[in-house]
Amino acid sequence: MAKGFAPIAVFGFNRPEHLEACLKSLEANPEAIKSSLTIFVDGPRDSRDVGLVESTREVAKKEYGFASIEVIIHEANIGLAPSIISGVNYVLEKSECLIVLEDDLWVAPTFLDYMNQGLDNYRDFPKVASIHAYCFQFQNPLNEPFFLRGADCLGWATWKDRWSCISFDSTELLKSIKDQDLTDLFNLDGAHSYSSALEGEVKHGLHSWAIHWHASMFVQNRLTLYPGVSLIQYLGADGSGTHFVLDKTHWDTELSEKTSWVFPKLLEESTEARYQLIEYFRRIWPSRPFLVRVLRRLKRIFRESLKRS
Repeated sequence: MAKGFAPIAVFGFNRPEHLEACLKSLEANPEAIKSSLTIFVDGPRDSRDVGLVESTREVAKKEYGFASIEVIIHEANIGLAPSIISGVNYVLEKSECLIVLEDDLWVAPTFLDYMNQGLDNYRDFPKVASIHAYCFQFQNPLNEPFFLRGADCLGWATWKDRWSCISFDSTELLKSIKDQDLTDLFNLDGAHSYSSALEGEVKHGLHSWAIHWHASMFVQNRLTLYPGVSLIQYLGADGSGTHFVLDKTHWDTELSEKTSWVFPKLLEESTEARYQLIEYFRRIWPSRPFLVRVLRRLKRIFRESLKRS
C-alpha cells in the first residue's frame, strides 16, 4: 500500500442497486484511482435470494476506476458478522490498515481524503481505535472532527493492531463494563442500551460484529474520530436490509461539502459531542421516562465525585 491510500473493503449481499450506488459514489472520489478495492459478496440464504445475489455479483464484477479490484464471492451464505470479520481479516493480512463500507452507504466525494488523512494522522496513536465517516443529525452540529469513546460501523477505517484487540466474548465484555463501573457511560446515561445488545449476543450467539467492536474499544478507553458533518448517507433504512432498525428519517443527515478538516490534537472524548449524541437518542426514543434518565445521571455524577475525592 502506498502511504496515504488505504485499501478499501466493500461488503454486498442481495441488493445490487445499493452496491452499484455505493461503488459509483466511491469511484467519484479522486483517490479511488490510487486505491485498491476488494468486494465481498455473501451467498444466498435460500432460493428467494438467488436472483438478487447473482445480480449483485454481476455488479461487483463490473469495471470501476480503482487501482486494482478483487471480487471474493461466497457460494454459501455465511451471514453479515462472519462476512465482515473474515473480510477485514483478509485485507489486514496484506495491509496495516483498511477502509470498510457496506453496500447501503453513499459517500461524499471527499470521503477517501478524510479517511486517509485520519489514518495517517493517528497511525502512531493507539488510543485512537478508528476513523468514522457518518454523523447522526445533531441539533447543534460540530463542524470539525471530534472524538467519541468506543467504535462505530457506518463507513469506518482502522489499523491492524487496533482490530487485533477486538473481543467476541460477549460475557467477558459485559463483565468488564460492570467491573469498571462503565454501564451508565456505555449506555449514554440511559439514552441507548448498548449493554442490552451485548446481552442479546450472550443469549443468541454472534449476530452483531459491530457491538463487539464498539464494546471492545470502549472498555479499552479508545476513541473514534468523527467528521463533524457526515460524509456518508445511510440508505439501508429503506427496509431492504437484514438488520433494519429505526425510522428512515432518523438516519437522514446533511452530507458534508468540506474539503479540509482540523483534526483534534487532544486525544479525549468531546463532551459536547457526547451530549449531542445523548440528546439525539432521547429525541428518537422519547418514551424513556425522564425521571429515570435524571436519576441515572445523578448516580453517575455522584460516583465520579467519589472517585475524585
